[in-house]
Order: sequence, then structure tokens, then C-alpha cells
Amino acid sequence: MTRNTAERLKPYLTELLHQKQYCGVQGKTVFEGVATIRYVIAHTEMTGKPLCVVSIDFSEAFGNISHEYLQKVLQAHAFSEPFIRRIMLFLRQSDIRDTNQRQIPIKISVRQGCPLSMTLYAMCLNPLIRQ
Repeated sequence: MTRNTAERLKPYLTELLHQKQYCGVQGKTVFEGVATIRYVIAHTEMTGKPLCVVSIDFSEAFGNISHEYLQKVLQAHAFSEPFIRRIMLFLRQSDIRDTNQRQIPIKISVRQGCPLSMTLYAMCLNPLIRQ
């Protein structure tokens, strides 16, 4: 299910995501992002214009995506409610059990290694990049 969903979303990512989004976009690499940053820094050094560079540590990022936030992002992108429910159901299937076999719902994270995770993560980053 996740591989098919990820493949079906790929053609729409260029429309949904900011043009400077490199994460999860087919045909773009992190090296393009680095090249863009280097170009901007060189340009500001030549022109003498002030520049503020913000560096954000995204390590462990997949494990910190709130399901509630992801749902709001998907709604903001005007995905259908059945599609959003299917994604949320998939994420909720990751529940774990404690030592007494009680189910513990996981309310954050997207699965590492899942074909859909990079796309969902990129969509969650999109509002930040647009700001």
C-alpha cells in the first residue's frame, strides 16, 4: 500500500511543495540545496547585503513528526478525507504493547524505511520552507 501511494503522489509533489524543496522530490538532491546556499552566500559577500542563515538540525526528524500535525498538513493540501484516513490508519498500525500487553498508541513519527515516509516528511516541512 505505501509503495503504491508514494508512487501515485510523486507527480503531484512539484505542485504541492515549494520549488526550493529538495527533500523527497524526484530528480532533486541535497547537493542542489547545498549549491544554492553556497551561491546565496557568495552573492551576499559580493554585494555586501546582510544575510541571515538558519541551520536546523533535522536528525531524528522522522521520529518527531506529530500525527496531528501531519493530518492538518494533508488537509491544508486539500487531500480527500478518505485518503487522509487511510494514511492516519497506516500510521496508527504502528502501535506498540507494554509489558502487560496493553496497546500504547503512537502519536508521533513516520516509519523509517517506508517508501511513503520521505514524502510525508517533505510535506510536513513544506509550511516551514514557505515561511
